[in-house]
Amino acid sequence: MEEGFQVKVLDDFSYGSMDNLKSVEGSVEVHVVDVSKREQVKPLLKDVDVVFHLAALVDVPRSFLEPERYWRVNVEGTINILEEALERGFKVVYSSSSSVYGYQSTLPIPEDAELKPLTPYGETKLRAEEECWRYWRRGVRVVALRYFNVYGERQRAGVVSKFLRNALSKRPLTIEGDGLQVRDFVYVGDVVEANLKAYRSRRAEGMAINVGTGVGVSIRDLALTVKRACLSLGVKVEITYTKPREGDIPLSIADLRLASSLLDFKPRVKVLEWVTNRLVKELGQSDGGP
Repeated sequence: MEEGFQVKVLDDFSYGSMDNLKSVEGSVEVHVVDVSKREQVKPLLKDVDVVFHLAALVDVPRSFLEPERYWRVNVEGTINILEEALERGFKVVYSSSSSVYGYQSTLPIPEDAELKPLTPYGETKLRAEEECWRYWRRGVRVVALRYFNVYGERQRAGVVSKFLRNALSKRPLTIEGDGLQVRDFVYVGDVVEANLKAYRSRRAEGMAINVGTGVGVSIRDLALTVKRACLSLGVKVEITYTKPREGDIPLSIADLRLASSLLDFKPRVKVLEWVTNRLVKELGQSDGGP
């Protein structure tokens, strides 16, 4: 919107919240729809230039319990968008996931690594990518961005938001497994930048491109950073451990060479600094500080 786009939001709000759109209330069209039902989506995609297709079920453990539902939303929903793009000619920027890689012994992970997802969620993201390429061969302008671990303001899921919520309520930071799992945490604002650059790039069409930082941070180091930041503000939180999560991969770091060359993508935000600043702001306000 800041760049002059007219924006429509299509969402079933199973994860998101209308509260997150308050700052643009009245300036965007909001439609509550199910992406897996083409008849709901079809009339809303007239006269659009680009669809940033983020709609998906993303809870990895739940994907083991509801694989059919994940397939319907993540794969069939993507086909619905691509079918409309084929008919109407708009570009699609598809939000894929680093989960398509599964376990990789070589780091950082390049886009041409063997794709071997370990979870039903990862399988649906890979199959949706395959549909993107099938429609690309039929003339659809599409690019897939493989997000690594996205975090940011107003996030409801993910380890960063979970640790922050627990710290602010003075509850323990619970680590699943030994905490030595390494993740590439990428800030949502940097992800937005990658999406806009992907929309504007003709060279990127027909490509899958990593979106991360190229830097790995262990879950344990993330927890320790939160703990230290809290201690500096006079708040004590403990770190506890529980059993590992099913399908959890040990190491995940993005190779950004393709993103750099095709999109001129340069991530700016570092997760440990962001988490520390966020806690200083939130705890300072709650304690009546600046």
